[in-house]
Amino acid sequence: FKDADLSSARLRDVQGLGSADLEGANLAKCDLSGVSLSGADNLVMALDLNGVILRGADLRGANLDGTKLEKADLSSADLYEAKLRGTSLAGANLDQSDLWKADLTGANLSGATMQGADLRDAVLKEVDFTGTVVKDANLKGADLTDAKGDVPE
Repeated sequence: FKDADLSSARLRDVQGLGSADLEGANLAKCDLSGVSLSGADNLVMALDLNGVILRGADLRGANLDGTKLEKADLSSADLYEAKLRGTSLAGANLDQSDLWKADLTGANLSGATMQGADLRDAVLKEVDFTGTVVKDANLKGADLTDAKGDVPE
């Protein structure tokens, strides 16, 4: 898949992408609902995934540092212990997502929705929460040091 144009492709429930080489691939608005990328190390690092659909995807332990996920649908996604440092999630849908122990240091969550999200023990240092809707989310043990904007309590 290196340098492939997969924009707007439907790759729902595809398994085994955790070892795929997606360097330079265009995945904008790609439907990856239900995909398993569990444990992927630098799989999509710094990729442009704006508008991608990852509804219910298994992203446990994935390294998504620096990735552009603006307006992405990550609702009900499993992001347990995922690395999302410096990731842009502006306008993303993270409703009902599992971000337990995820590291979002320096992430941009402006305008995102996180209703019912599990953020227990998440690292949310320096996160931008401007205009973010965080309702009925579990923030027990979350580190909100130097977070800005509409910081949830």
